[in-house]
Amino acid sequence: MCADETLRPKFSILLPTYNRADVLPFAIRSVLSQTIDDFELLIAGDGCTDKTADVVEGFADERIRWFDLPKTPNFGYANRNVALREARGELVAYMQHDDLWLPDHLEILGRRLEQHEVEIVYSLPVWVIPRGLIAPLVFNLNHPEILNSFLARARNGIPSVCVIHRRECFDKYGYWNADLPSCADWDMWARIIEGGERKNFAYVPEPTTLHFRANWRNETNHGPPQLAVWKTLHDLHDFMPATLKLELLSDITEQEACWLRIEDDSQSWSAELRAAVQTSLEQRVSLSDERILSLLGNEAPQVPLDKLLENYVFDHLLSHRVGEQQQQIDSLLALVAERQRVVDSLTTELTDQRDKVLELVEHVTERQRAVDSLEIQLTEEREKVLALIDHVGERQGAVESLATQLAERHERVLELVEQVEERQRAVDALIAELGESHKKLATLTAQVAEREAELNEIRSTLGWRLLREYGKIKHRYFRPFYRLLNLNRRSKDEPA
Repeated sequence: MCADETLRPKFSILLPTYNRADVLPFAIRSVLSQTIDDFELLIAGDGCTDKTADVVEGFADERIRWFDLPKTPNFGYANRNVALREARGELVAYMQHDDLWLPDHLEILGRRLEQHEVEIVYSLPVWVIPRGLIAPLVFNLNHPEILNSFLARARNGIPSVCVIHRRECFDKYGYWNADLPSCADWDMWARIIEGGERKNFAYVPEPTTLHFRANWRNETNHGPPQLAVWKTLHDLHDFMPATLKLELLSDITEQEACWLRIEDDSQSWSAELRAAVQTSLEQRVSLSDERILSLLGNEAPQVPLDKLLENYVFDHLLSHRVGEQQQQIDSLLALVAERQRVVDSLTTELTDQRDKVLELVEHVTERQRAVDSLEIQLTEEREKVLALIDHVGERQGAVESLATQLAERHERVLELVEQVEERQRAVDALIAELGESHKKLATLTAQVAEREAELNEIRSTLGWRLLREYGKIKHRYFRPFYRLLNLNRRSKDEPA
């Protein structure tokens, strides 16, 4: 299961495992239940022969990357480096197969890492020891004695599950030392802190994880000596808060019992756990160390009394946390210097802005004079407008009068239209009568034409008869006259 190579998550989480398929699911679930989901989970199997691969592949989450590697010597540090070299995140966190995170582990430590601008950060270690007893072990490296003791490898009180550091630490200080038989985690933290001149770390004084004693350790020979003290304090039923005592069933592991509490109400139980841890530390301070020794009896660890006194608890609760306060003071001084530079810059900007404001004031004054002049003009224009309004009112009256006249004219026109329509109907009737008369006239015209034809025929017949009769009469009565006339003409033509 490999995530998209183009994505660059905020966190890369290493989870090395070897044959703990019984508790591995709870570790994976506590990672997947974080309030921040921008991460990749690198699970490095160190030659697992149980059902570890089936457990991992049962989680259908693209953020999980499974490295099924062959067994290596020691605690599989070489295989851890194989997975870490594939990490793409900006920050590196660690989970163990038998440990758990509270839901806001990445959120709290990631925020502290960014706020303090350091390279490595860790939270208050909380151990879960047999019988479901929860024991906070304060390990504040801001205390010089504890820091010196830590770097001298006198003891390592920082489980890897509590740690987050920047990925660039691998480039600066190297990866895990695969040649060490054990304690490679301490070696890694020490190299980072020494390389940063002991000023590049931050401590979160509240629990964000639950660290379980590995099942290969027995109760008496492994773990910080203070665990024996806390075991005895747990035996005082009126002393320790009930939240720090898990009720275990015979058929479930301590990891499953804790996970069920987290899963049931993560925010509420996390708050209860942190409050109980604080209360237990305060009550631890209230007990004298002689009383604790008497309570331990034969089980008292063979360690110097100053270690048993747990001065780091007092430092955690009652001192001013000098180292941490100094880091805060340095951060505040740097912040003040930065703010002073900002103030100086703002002062310069404000001076420039003041000059610009004065120019703007002068410009505004000129504009105000122009505005005053415009107001005078507007007053005059307003008076003209009022006069126009009065004139318009008068015209409005005239228009209304014209409208009344037009209405009367309109009524008259309607009456005339009605009369015209009546005349039109009369004309239409006359036209109809004229049509009938026209038809009659046409008939009469045809009859007249027939009569004229008959008359012409009669005239023609009578004309020929009259002409013959006239010729006869003419020849009979005018012939002597023509003869006499011709004789007369001849006599005139003859010479004398």
